[in-house]
This record gives sequence, structure tokens and C-alpha cells, in this order.
Amino acid sequence: MLFSRKSKDYSQLSDEELIALYQDDREEACIGVLYERHYDKIYVVARNMLKDREAAKDVVMTVFEKVMKNLGSTDVQSFSNWLFIITKNECNQYLRKETNNVKKMTAFGDFQKNTSDIVEKDALVHLLKEEDDASIRHQVLDALDQLKEEQRICVRLFYYEDKSYREIVDYTGYTEKEVKSYLQNGKKNLEKLLGNLN
Repeated sequence: MLFSRKSKDYSQLSDEELIALYQDDREEACIGVLYERHYDKIYVVARNMLKDREAAKDVVMTVFEKVMKNLGSTDVQSFSNWLFIITKNECNQYLRKETNNVKKMTAFGDFQKNTSDIVEKDALVHLLKEEDDASIRHQVLDALDQLKEEQRICVRLFYYEDKSYREIVDYTGYTEKEVKSYLQNGKKNLEKLLGNLN
């Protein structure tokens, strides 16, 4: 864990007392207590915004690194609210990066069970390469949002995050058969949703 385990020494202090102590003495154990106290709430916010467990964990770590860096010089009226704002901003930044990665999606295709990726050349490729057309990029993202959750998760992991077939199985807990089905059906549904863009 990033933060000190000496946090038990300060576990009875309020957020405000921990902040004051950190601002006075730069005692990192105070950040450790705040981290343990607020981690679950911030993780839930990040996961709900990102729909991605690992990305949410990364964002939470980034949030608390920023807390450690800025808390000493920031007038914090409500630590929970401040933490929520930082988390929301970090999630939005992550989502902006993900949106920009739409242009990196070069194909939708099936894959073999041995995890080798089959790249198809089809009409969707041309749509996804419309890098300068913000309207098309937004329509692609809107189409992704209309997929069923399982399909959307698998499509995002496979095409946006370059996860292999086995990594998706390990990450989601879906069976191999389910992952294959979600990706195939997700692709078909995207083709229908984006068909009017061709």
C-alpha cells in the first residue's frame, strides 16, 4: 500500500483533526487514515463513472497522491466534498482520454479461442478512422453506451484497452463462452446501430 500503516495511531481523530495535523507536521500517517477511511466511497464513485474496476483503482491512487501533494497548502472546508471533486475530475480526465482513443480502434472482429486476434476489414473501420469528425466519434460512443452492459464491458476491454481474450475472462469473471458471445453480439449490435453512418 502506498501509505503508512501507522494510521492506527490516529484512527480516532476526525477528518478535520487529521488535516490540521498533516498541515502542521506533514505526518503521512494522517493521509493513511484518510485513505483507509474514504477509499471505499471514492472507489465506488470512480467505478460507477468508469465502469472499469482496474481503472477505478488507478484513479483512486492518483486521487490520494494529489491529496498528499496538495492538502498541505489547501484550505479544505469539507474533506469528503473536496475528495469527491478531485475524483470526479480524475474520472472525467480518464474518460476524455478514452474518447480520444476511439480513433485507435482499427477494426471490430471475432477472435480465436487461443486468444489470437482476427482483424476484420469492414465498413466500421472507416467510421472509426474518421478522426476529424467529432460528430461521428460521439455517435460511436453513444452506440457503445446503448449496448448491454456485458457487451459494452467486453467491447471496451477488447478494443479500447487491448485486453486479450484470456485477460477479459480473468478480469470479468465471465466464462470463455460468455466473453465470445458478448463480443460477437456486441459487434453485431454496433454494426446495426452505426449502419446509418456508412
